[in-house]
Amino acid sequence: MKTKILFTSAFFLGLILLGINISGFFIPLRSERLLEETAYGHKTDDQIDLSADEALQILEYSGGISEEDTIKTGTETVEKAILHYWDDELADEFGLRVPMHENWILWGGSHIMPQYFRKYEFCHYWEKGIERGVGWCSQSSSILAQYLRKRDVNADIYVMYGHVVVIAGTLRHVADPDYGVYLPFTIEEIESDPEMIRPYYADAGYSAEEIGIAVRAFDPNAEKLIAPDFVRYSDYCALRHRIFEQVVYILKWLIPILFIAPLVYSAYRRNNLEHIRSN
Repeated sequence: MKTKILFTSAFFLGLILLGINISGFFIPLRSERLLEETAYGHKTDDQIDLSADEALQILEYSGGISEEDTIKTGTETVEKAILHYWDDELADEFGLRVPMHENWILWGGSHIMPQYFRKYEFCHYWEKGIERGVGWCSQSSSILAQYLRKRDVNADIYVMYGHVVVIAGTLRHVADPDYGVYLPFTIEEIESDPEMIRPYYADAGYSAEEIGIAVRAFDPNAEKLIAPDFVRYSDYCALRHRIFEQVVYILKWLIPILFIAPLVYSAYRRNNLEHIRSN
């Protein structure tokens, strides 16, 4: 009797979780409020210029061009598709907390371990980062790096104090998808003379103040004055994070199936036994 109650409870819980998963096919990850600049205009000067579908279409059909053009296209497209925003105020409305219908495991994790999952960055499923359409420079760089790897372009995410960029391609040039700027220099060249990047940000239409922020971010000497113990690194969104993300997206389907299976199997076995006895 207790086993039947347990199997029945697990069955209905599995159905509920399965229903939540299926609802995710019909509920977009990108919030409609991203179209309302009044909702976030007091927090950021940034805006979205491409829908998720437009951005993904551009990226999908950018194959066949040179490696450098692939990096440039990816950099510019990610910038236009992602709103630079990471505040708590609209974290739920903008999907920074992964919604239950997208992945109920990550949603649950945001309540159990908010320090890790309250505002979640997609690492492996870069398309979901595009679909959500919001994040900081680290999210934009994660999206670009994974997209480039899919295109067989070598890419590493490089973390500085206060800014994150991508080092990509055979020439190891720097791409800044948060600004939408491609820099035809290695990170070593830029760090030795950060002023060299000013014209590239100016050509992209940024103000002197915004350019100054970017230049200071690349300057290791300026960084040492602010954060003397900080060490720049290039293993952001490491393999373990990407594997974890793949696993939780598998488990969100596997767990409901495992909950449903015992009662289904029990009923199937019982019907078989009754059929054998009746014969």
